[in-house]
Amino acid sequence: MSSQLACGSSRFSRCCSTLNPSSGSTSPGSISWLCGVQAWPSQAAHSQASSSSNSSSNSNGSTNGNGAAGSNGLADLDASARTPSSISTDRDFAVLQAADLAGMQFDAIVVLAGGLLPDGGLPVWAARRLDVARDLHMLLDRQPPILCSGGGTPHKPSIIGSNRHVLHESTAMATYLMAAGVAPADILKETASYDTVGNTYFSLAIHALPAAWSRLAVVTSHFHMPRSRALFADIYRLAGSSMFGDPHRFSLTFLSASDEGCFDDHVYSARLQKEAGSLAHWQGVAGGLRSLPELHGWLHSDHLCYAVQRQHEFGKRTIEDERLLESY
Repeated sequence: MSSQLACGSSRFSRCCSTLNPSSGSTSPGSISWLCGVQAWPSQAAHSQASSSSNSSSNSNGSTNGNGAAGSNGLADLDASARTPSSISTDRDFAVLQAADLAGMQFDAIVVLAGGLLPDGGLPVWAARRLDVARDLHMLLDRQPPILCSGGGTPHKPSIIGSNRHVLHESTAMATYLMAAGVAPADILKETASYDTVGNTYFSLAIHALPAAWSRLAVVTSHFHMPRSRALFADIYRLAGSSMFGDPHRFSLTFLSASDEGCFDDHVYSARLQKEAGSLAHWQGVAGGLRSLPELHGWLHSDHLCYAVQRQHEFGKRTIEDERLLESY
């Protein structure tokens, strides 16, 4: 196996941290690293802790902490402080090397869907997520399966494929991965989800629990990471407590693909605002959930995408900004 793999022809960054979902802390000996042009914003506790540490800007203008761990045990490492042979950030794309993955093992890599183009292709931000997942899969000594998570979105009509059936986002993702050299036997799909809550819940219920996975790498975009991170931490913690009596059951590692060049300033700003609002809403919901059965009850009684009593609302337009809609 090659000692390094360049992922795609576009620039992306990764920020990786291993999270104990019950406390938000990193497990002993785990690592946090980033490369490329930007790091994803972490949850409030980490942001407050990081603000007190020295910060530095990389050559592309993004600013991150200097590696001091916050109160939740996460640390963002300055890529410029790493050895030159470890991560390259001065090329048209970032390079992940095997040395960065020493000792890391995963039962699966979960990639969150990012929408489809009108012709059924993948938008650049969705393709970048898959590039990161392929990179990680290829470089690990024990190559875990890649789970493509996503059925569609309530914000746009479904795409009908050439076979006259619905083209699920995860199917398009799997096609992309196979074209990129990943064996079909190493790819899994989840087609039940229509939003990020569903990505998290159904990746757990359909795959992680029956397959007995406990160590997961979760891949999404920079702009999507704060909400995804919160959802996976909260929901997998509930599963650990409810199913195993152990909130520490699942180890979650998060990797983000860069947003650089994906959107114009208007769309990017609007999407970040939308993400922040959705994160705040989830935090309100999560505060009232004490077990996996309670989550199941809420999901199927209250959530727009999954509750029968709300199915008449599915597909009704909730995003008026046409350009913002393009980010879904």
